[in-house]
Amino acid sequence: MSVRIVTTLDIRGSSWADRHPDRAGDLWVVAHHRGKRKRVKIGPPTDENRAKAEKKRAEWIAAITRRTSDLDTILAPAFDNAAEAFLKSGLRGRAPKTQDGRRYQIEALCTHFGGLRLDRVGTPEVVAWWDSFIAESGRDIRTGKSYLDALSLLFKHAAKTIPGLENPIPSARREILSELQNTAGFRARDERNKNPFGIDELRAFLPQLEANRNPDLIITVMLQYEAGLRVGESLGLQWGDCWYGKDEDDTSRHLRIERSRVGNSTGHTKSGRSREVAMSRRLRRLLQNRYMALGRPQAESFVIKQSWPKYIRERLDRVYKAAGIEPHKLKDLRDTFATLQVTHGIVLKWISLQLGHSNVGITERHYARWMAQDGYRNPWLVPTGGLPVDLFAELDLWNATTTPLYATQKVKVPEINIETNIIHRSDTSLSWPCGSTDRRSP
Repeated sequence: MSVRIVTTLDIRGSSWADRHPDRAGDLWVVAHHRGKRKRVKIGPPTDENRAKAEKKRAEWIAAITRRTSDLDTILAPAFDNAAEAFLKSGLRGRAPKTQDGRRYQIEALCTHFGGLRLDRVGTPEVVAWWDSFIAESGRDIRTGKSYLDALSLLFKHAAKTIPGLENPIPSARREILSELQNTAGFRARDERNKNPFGIDELRAFLPQLEANRNPDLIITVMLQYEAGLRVGESLGLQWGDCWYGKDEDDTSRHLRIERSRVGNSTGHTKSGRSREVAMSRRLRRLLQNRYMALGRPQAESFVIKQSWPKYIRERLDRVYKAAGIEPHKLKDLRDTFATLQVTHGIVLKWISLQLGHSNVGITERHYARWMAQDGYRNPWLVPTGGLPVDLFAELDLWNATTTPLYATQKVKVPEINIETNIIHRSDTSLSWPCGSTDRRSP
């Protein structure tokens, strides 16, 4: 139960208050109880209205107390059982994509709250979950807010059958997101959360990634760095989703993105839509080599065997340490893909389709600020048979000198003639792990 006296500024936000400064200080009484919210406007912040607000607040607290049973006497179910009941009947009437998303979120929440009794899941427990799930793991805040919404729906559904059950999410949300204040603050935080790799960092990072010799790690990184996939989309990629084209200059080479996978759970992509993304020559050759090395796995087999969420940070930290650069979040690779495409003049619509955004406006809002940095611009032209994603093999050695680089060696593989990477060095063009021998200087 939460009954507070607030102002219009607290309800509408600072953007609204800037447009209506004369009404920003008006008093309201707001109550949150059993998953429901009620509020009433009192008026301007006069002494009389402050007294009215205090009286109204006391009345509401007394009314709620009379109708609420002692929580200690409630035999509330375990979180797991409440989640099962919610998934059976609490999602009726919602779109299939929404149901899949909520089901995935609730199942993930069960791994944290597990057998904890539902009435024992309070604000401190939710805040502790947020710290481990979002703050420590580096997930996007928007993702965390979506999980909070799912939690709130679960409590609202349970409150229909459990008298006196209090929904802790509104108070937890205020505590967790207090620093954001409003939508403008959230967007500013979201922008600060983007930290793409610099060119020098990539030159140090990529060789150390190859030296790690973990195929799943290399492919996970390259699917985001050179194709712009999300982490879950990378893990959900199957061998049947890879179309290599007739040769490496065939611009029809692409990946079909149809699912997202985390751990043992597989579901829809974030947008709920399938899409095709362009595949670079380098990524094409890397995937072909891996496919042959695994003995031609079945089409429904996952390209990346490992379930990364538990281990990828530790493995990447080793690579960052060996490269001598500051650690990055895994999603920074996807941001690197987008920002490098934008700064080199690739059409925004093409980038948006590659990233899987629902419209160009999302892409522009997140990445257009890099377009103004003329120092990053490069009049690079796509060579014959190339695609915008082939840009990255060019940029890895942008302004490079005569430093020894990776070489390739012709290798014959049954039914597929490809160039595969050998870890030797010479003064040839970058081909890690499958670059172009026709490198053009920026």
